[in-house]
Amino acid sequence: MELESVFDGVAGYSGIGSTRAPLIVPGDSFTVSFTPPRAGTYMYHTHMDEEDQLAAGMYGPIIVLEPGERYDSETDLSFIIGLGPNNRGGRGRSLNGALRPAPRTLRAGVTYRLRIINLLPAPPGNLELTARDSSIDSWRLISKDGASRLRARALPARVRIGVGEAYDFEWTPRAGESVLTARFAADPSAPAGILQQRFVVRP
Repeated sequence: MELESVFDGVAGYSGIGSTRAPLIVPGDSFTVSFTPPRAGTYMYHTHMDEEDQLAAGMYGPIIVLEPGERYDSETDLSFIIGLGPNNRGGRGRSLNGALRPAPRTLRAGVTYRLRIINLLPAPPGNLELTARDSSIDSWRLISKDGASRLRARALPARVRIGVGEAYDFEWTPRAGESVLTARFAADPSAPAGILQQRFVVRP
């Protein structure tokens, strides 16, 4: 998202004129005020002590709606790939802050918006949405990095995603079970390099 530098940068460096982004100490605050240039899916994240703070979960989505548009948490689903604590007391890859997210229950025939953001500091990975028989599902790309796309025909539900990228898809699931899988190169915290979100789709 395009912001004035003082609101979107590195403490003591980014700024406007003589004003610099401050370092926020414990118990202090810094008020950010801006008008989003357009609706879409964006993100926020720390710019200080990133190795520790990103792993502690200092990031998240920013969802901007058109004037008059309403957000429906039942059908508008956000997924952030990032770092988080693992079960060995260290850091690991996570999806919405979990190494193994709990399954989500959806309804067949309902159209969902999947907002997928990658904040994992790693080389690009691959996303895919599969049905229970492991066949690739289909979805429609409706936005990329906050820029709307025309609702084109349905495409195979797979895409390569790099750090800092955000994709919005429309998906109408069929009854059964589906899995959203993110695959990245293996590392010590995630030897298989795989994160998964399972969906149980009711008729």
